[in-house]
Amino acid sequence: MHLVSALAAWLSQTTFSAWLGEQTWVLPTIQSIHILAVAVVMICMIIVNLRVLGFSLIQQSLPQAFSRFLLPAWCGLCVLLLTGLIMIIGEPQRELANTVFWVKMLLIVVAVLSSLGLARVVGRSGADMPRKKRLLASTVAVSLLLIWPAILACGRWIAYTQ
Repeated sequence: MHLVSALAAWLSQTTFSAWLGEQTWVLPTIQSIHILAVAVVMICMIIVNLRVLGFSLIQQSLPQAFSRFLLPAWCGLCVLLLTGLIMIIGEPQRELANTVFWVKMLLIVVAVLSSLGLARVVGRSGADMPRKKRLLASTVAVSLLLIWPAILACGRWIAYTQ
């Protein structure tokens, strides 16, 4: 944890961090963009995972649903990465010294890797997925339907913990 404290202290001394702290509009604007990107990612992930579970919110095959909704989800994740980095630089002590922040980061890694794996399984098999793969895909989809809201909750919880 000493390394994290040192990184946060160093970041807070950078010119960019100081500039972000002086501007009253930048971090709230970045946070707003971050929240909009969260909405895009969450909606796409919910639709795709519900589709894996057989809930036909859309009339497309699994590979078509993944193809349609994963691109906006990945674009949203890129926006989240960029805005998240700016928020970390703007308030490094608040973010990096917070255990909930690190739980959120771990959950994001798990969710992204699980989503990639699920996309790979579904993309190769489609509707002809064997029973064993369908069970695995359903289990991953249910897990992701729990993990994504947990990420959202951690993101909100960061503001109330130190």
